[in-house]
Amino acid sequence: MPGHMFRHPPYVVTAYFLGLILSNAAAEGLGVRSPAERSTFVDEVTGTTITRLTSSPAKDDKIYQTHPSWISDGSRLVFHSNRTGRNEVFALEESTGEIIQITDGDAGPFVISRYDDSLYLVRDGLVMRVNLKALLNDSKLGSLKSASAYRRQVGALPKGCRLSGSFTEDASGKTLYFGLVDSKDKYSIQKLDLATSRFSKVIDVDFKVGHCQAHPTKTGIISYCHETGGDADQRMWLTNSDGTVNRPFYQETYGEWVTHEVWWTADRMLFVIWPKNEQMKQKPYGIASVSLKDFSDQIHDRFPYWHACGTPDGRYAIGDAFDGKLFLVDIRSGKRTLLTQGHRPHGANNHPHPSISPDGKPVLFVSAKFGNWDLMTVDIPAKKEESRLP
Repeated sequence: MPGHMFRHPPYVVTAYFLGLILSNAAAEGLGVRSPAERSTFVDEVTGTTITRLTSSPAKDDKIYQTHPSWISDGSRLVFHSNRTGRNEVFALEESTGEIIQITDGDAGPFVISRYDDSLYLVRDGLVMRVNLKALLNDSKLGSLKSASAYRRQVGALPKGCRLSGSFTEDASGKTLYFGLVDSKDKYSIQKLDLATSRFSKVIDVDFKVGHCQAHPTKTGIISYCHETGGDADQRMWLTNSDGTVNRPFYQETYGEWVTHEVWWTADRMLFVIWPKNEQMKQKPYGIASVSLKDFSDQIHDRFPYWHACGTPDGRYAIGDAFDGKLFLVDIRSGKRTLLTQGHRPHGANNHPHPSISPDGKPVLFVSAKFGNWDLMTVDIPAKKEESRLP
């Protein structure tokens, strides 16, 4: 699959192991606070000011753009990193830039709640709710308790099942949806009622489930994909939480390579059509969206993007390219503007994976500009007019 075939270049490997040595010596742990690493620099091509949030010599990686990266009040950005010598979860305070470790040897797949200051974590088949508000407050006060004081089990994966792709929180905040696979390689989407801790089946699926995404504002709507690691015949799917109306979301018609779908506005989902060969460049491709109302689709910018996201008001889309460029697309005019570049130097294997902050201003992305994976943001230029998609 394009973009996932490169090995770590020597300078990244060296930085990686140096990071493990330094971090192990620091003996990090739950709630430990580290000084801010935040700095700024000017993009030498665009003249845009870029904020570098992390600069550890290890691998700092953002949450995938299909899921929230900020806690519900917007005060902290959550990310994962191997800066301690193993993969852990961290929170970065927006006001100070300080970095707080919020797991300690017990990280697993996780989802930040959109509705309270908590996250859900799957570890050894158990689904846990982590009270981030209490943990972060105690960290600041220097009165940390044991990890169990901040965690509560809210369920256990059905017997014999493990995650397939991701899990996601319903817009009500009362239910979690999981892509699952059992010991016989049978796939399903199942839901966990957080009040009763009970799982129930949404649908059985006859392919590998990926990118399970609940609609962020409308309860009971789930997008998911046929995950192949490459090009599926029909990638994007949609179902209700009761298993009804299961159907293709964007219906593929001419062998497109459709990928990296993400909810955008209340009634649209963004995705990318990748021009996999010269023949496909003669057909529609680029950043596209599909309507939840009538399933109509639209191409917004014809360019070989790989990932995309958009501002909640529908005014802009942001796309990344394989060479580490990030572009801003004005939906009304179709104008494409280079925001920043140089974030995937030759031999690097990161993708920017852009995400928009909850307030729709900075774009968060991953950069290897300085030899290792760092988190950075770039601000969207001030808006002159407001525009919404129908």
